[in-house]
Order: sequence, then C-alpha cells, then structure tokens
Amino acid sequence: MSKGVPAIAVATIVALALAALYRLLLLQYESGDVYPEYSSYRADPLGTLILHDAFAAARGSPPHRNLAPLDRAVFPGRSTVLLAGASISKDEVSTLERVETFAASGGRFVVLFSPHQDSAVRQIEIDRVKEKDREKKEKSGETSDDAADEKADEKAEEDAKENSRSREDDMMDALMPQADISERWGFGYAIRGIPADAKKKRVADVRRGALAPATLPEKLPWHSSLIFTDLGPEWTVIYERAAHPVVIERAWGEGRIVVATDNYLVSNEAMLADRAPAYLAWLAGSGRTLVFEETHLGVARSTGIMMLARQYGLVPMLCAGIVLTLLFIWRNAVPLVPKRSAARNEDGVVAAHSTVSGIAGLARRAVRPQDILETCWRLYQAPSMRRRPIDAVRRAAIEAALATYRELPARRRNPAPAYNAISAIINERKTHP
Repeated sequence: MSKGVPAIAVATIVALALAALYRLLLLQYESGDVYPEYSSYRADPLGTLILHDAFAAARGSPPHRNLAPLDRAVFPGRSTVLLAGASISKDEVSTLERVETFAASGGRFVVLFSPHQDSAVRQIEIDRVKEKDREKKEKSGETSDDAADEKADEKAEEDAKENSRSREDDMMDALMPQADISERWGFGYAIRGIPADAKKKRVADVRRGALAPATLPEKLPWHSSLIFTDLGPEWTVIYERAAHPVVIERAWGEGRIVVATDNYLVSNEAMLADRAPAYLAWLAGSGRTLVFEETHLGVARSTGIMMLARQYGLVPMLCAGIVLTLLFIWRNAVPLVPKRSAARNEDGVVAAHSTVSGIAGLARRAVRPQDILETCWRLYQAPSMRRRPIDAVRRAAIEAALATYRELPARRRNPAPAYNAISAIINERKTHP
C-alpha cells in the first residue's frame, strides 16, 4: 500500500470533522441559541425574532437593531425603542439622560421587564424597610439600652461595609454615577405572587385600565408577579392586576415612556400561543420606526480585527494569507521532490575516495596535459618538496630532457616517457650519491 493513502484518509476525516463542526455552529446561529433570552436574533420560544420579522413584513422594511452603547446610540426620528428582557438594577446617569433626551424630542421608549425579578425586588424592599426603621428611630430619639446597642451594631455594620469598598469603586462611582429609573421617573416596585393553575403554570389575567385606549384588548395573560406601586400623578395605568398596575405610560416632553412588568407577549412563544396584535401595535406606536435594543442583553457590535476586515473587504486577502501560510508550513515539513536511492549510493562512492585521489582530480582539472612536466619540475625544486639539493650534472640532465620534450610537436608530446626518464635520473642520484 502506498504511503500517501493513510495521509489522504486522515486529511479526508479532518475535513469532514471540520465541515460537521461548521454545520453545527451554523445551525446554532440560525436558531439563535447563542444569543441571550429575548434577543431579536433568537428564534426559539425565548427570543423575539418573530416579532422583528412580523414588523418587517407589515411595514415593508425591517426594524432597526441597536448594537451601539445606549448612551451614545443615535435613533431614527420618530422611532420607538423596545427594550425587552430588562432587569431591575441601577443604570448610569448618562444612559438615563440619553433616554430622557430621546423621549423629550418625540421618541417612544418602551421598557419590558423580565418576569424573574423577585429577588431584586425583595432586596429593594428590605433596604427600604431598614431605611424607614433607621429614620423612625432617629426621629423618636430612643435612649433605651437595647436601642443604643442596636444602633451601635448597625453603625458598626455600616462602617464595615464602607471600609470594604475599594478606592477604585469609589472613583468609579464618582466618575459614573448610577440611579434607578424608579427613583427618577416616579414609581416603585413590589411582588404579588400569582397562584399556579391546574397545569402548574403561574398565569394571571390583567385588565385594561380605566384611562387606557379603548382599542386595546380587555384582558391579557400575564406571567410576572412584579407590580408597580407609589405611582406619580403623571403616570397612566394601562393594565392592572387586581388593582395593581402592571403596564404604565407617561408623557415625557414631546414623547412617551412605557414601562411593563412582563415581556412574555413579545416573545416567540406568545406569537404562537397568545397573540395580542393590538397590544403589540400600541407598544410600537403608530407609524413609527421600531428599534430593538440589544446592548442591555450583552449583544453589541464588535470592533475587532475581523469586523474591520469585513467592513473593508479584506476577508479574501486574509483567507489567501492563511492558505499561503499553510503551504509554506507544508513545503518546509514535506519535500515536494522525493529522494532517490541512487543519490544515496553516489554519496557513498564519493565518501570512499582518499585524499590523494581528491588532489589528483583537482590537478587534472587545473593543469593542462602539456604543462604537467613543467609543473612537476617546478614543484620538485621547491624547498618544501625535497630533502637534498640536486647537483649540477643531474640538473643539467633533467633540463636537457625537458628541452627535448619541449622541442617535440604538440601532437607527438607524450609526458609519460619524459616523466619516466626524469624519474630515472632522480632515482639514480638517490642510488649513487
């Protein structure tokens, strides 16, 4: 079997594995599983992609998606910003000011809270109770030992919390102050549990408020136990559950702000099981451009190298660079021309030559045949090549032999007899000193 067959099989298996992985990742992106809940990119029951596509089909152009930071986002004129899946937390004041400026200029800002907010609201209620008890004790001026001990314990706890905060946190709070929308916009939170039905689902019906538009449905299914309290006079109750507001609206400059405690009705699941088109149309506003806010869910536009490459059309060049790099690595790892066995044999023959053979080959290439005797005689006379000086008689005989050799025509010159004659003269000198 050829050695190339296993390599081809391995390459085929690796290619099929990469293709399967790519297909799996593509399916995940198409279904939206990689995106957070209530994102308009998500196609499963917890996403809002169906609502996005429905508005695109109804209005002939797809809604916008905001992927820029909310405090620096630029929204189209006369638009509605839909913020689904919001959580109760403090936001930067700069972000809230940007939202308020957008609403004051005629925009419509809709905040739909995620139904799972019980723990956040309970913590808010605990903090408020502690704050009220503290204010009450300070006003009453209690001087009992128990009250003094309790006040000392609370003060020690507050001091410990204050000391635990790092200087970095203090600097961040000073540079980026935060606030809750309930404090700025005039409402509060509370939890009123919803009893489970026969299917162990916690669903309640909410009723349309007395001042709500008559075009809205009389009742809607609700899945959140969160309600609003302490509403300011500027708020209008749109829907309520057992006299507790759950959807409220208020004017802000030339625009409107809408806040709801549940975002179930904008999800893909509700588009199939509990459609409320009149309510969704009211949320979006009449004739407005709908903008799905994604950054609060963690979906934002990337500014990395790949984003810049796609923006400036450099993806083909990047792919070509990757291919060239792989070819360079392959070229250095595996030679394109296979080694021959004859070359190895030739290397062995060359390695078997002696030093004398090498010098002879070098002399054969560097000295002409007609100059071989002159060269040998010149080298022999060198002091490093002979041990004894040559007497005048032998020298004259050698010079005569060389002269006779020179006088011969070029075709008849044979260096071998002349060399033998000169060697005989030298050897005779060595035998008869």
